[in-house]
Amino acid sequence: MRQCSKCERRFAAGETVCPHDGTILSDTVSFEEQAVGKTLDGKYRIDGFLKRGGMGAVYRGTHLMLNKPVAIKLIKPELVSSTDVVQRFLREARAAAHLNHSNIVTVHDLGQTADGTLYIAMELVDGSSLKELIVSEGAWEPKRTVRLFKGICSALALAHREGIVHRDLKPQNIMVSRDSEGNEIPKLLDFGIAKTFEPTSPALTSTGMVLGTPHYMSAEQAKGQPADQRSDLYALGVILYEMLVGRVPFDDASIPQILIKHLSEPPEPPNARGANIPTDLEAVVLRCLEKEPDDRYQSAEELMSALGVVPDTAAQDVVVPTIAVTPGPGAATKPFEAVEATRATREATMAGAAAAALPPFPVSP
Repeated sequence: MRQCSKCERRFAAGETVCPHDGTILSDTVSFEEQAVGKTLDGKYRIDGFLKRGGMGAVYRGTHLMLNKPVAIKLIKPELVSSTDVVQRFLREARAAAHLNHSNIVTVHDLGQTADGTLYIAMELVDGSSLKELIVSEGAWEPKRTVRLFKGICSALALAHREGIVHRDLKPQNIMVSRDSEGNEIPKLLDFGIAKTFEPTSPALTSTGMVLGTPHYMSAEQAKGQPADQRSDLYALGVILYEMLVGRVPFDDASIPQILIKHLSEPPEPPNARGANIPTDLEAVVLRCLEKEPDDRYQSAEELMSALGVVPDTAAQDVVVPTIAVTPGPGAATKPFEAVEATRATREATMAGAAAAALPPFPVSP
């Protein structure tokens, strides 16, 4: 993107001269790029931009005293509308910082700089977001999905026990790293942030911004009603659906239409969209996506228990009994006859087993 210093109009990167006044265009620096190189409170240096989200941007940084890499999240300035919002942010972020779980990103520090910027310094996860993995790989096979999802449920169960509801669960907020043995480890981000900027905040009610990500919002959130732990479980259902199918259950170019679908449209079963998963797992997904909170699982522990009894195999996997056949003489030199003999023996064995299962016919004297 390039900008005219005189009329301040912006043009595509390929343009060199402003067509309105002939001024030489200069490259513009995005808001995210402007933060790179700055130091926060004399402690954290921002080294590079990583990604942007609905409530801010995430950077790679360095804790200067410890010379330790960290991730730094800067909250959007337009959301910081009052001292009440700042205090609520600090209060909620402190509560989330006390969550100690291997599947939750550790929060190291938080604060507000002299120019009013709110920031969180946290563990830097070496990996990709779950969203990036779904986009690049497509649908996951059931065994891998359930294994990763149990870690997510375990982390959420701890947060809920501490009275913390995430309110903005989505694959973008789940990082996936690997342990020393190569196993995938999910890490949840952004606990406590969503509650800070609830619709009671003037910044949201005055601008009409939507709290949360529409594709993962429960029916009660779409109505503007308070969210509880069962709202998080609905979001988990959407994530689980997306992992198994490769797509979210409800999508549209219009945000209002997406919210309407969450409110009134039943989700198409995963297997109807080509997922090919066990029916038990499909039932778990659909129960998470119930419109009424009372019809869903009532806790993350209950959801994790339901996943514990799901078979590891896909829906098409069928166990075929193996029947041992002793090859007769000449089998090594006559493979076709050996195959035919094996087939005949299998058929005879199966027929005998079926006959044995039937009650005997009465025999006339």
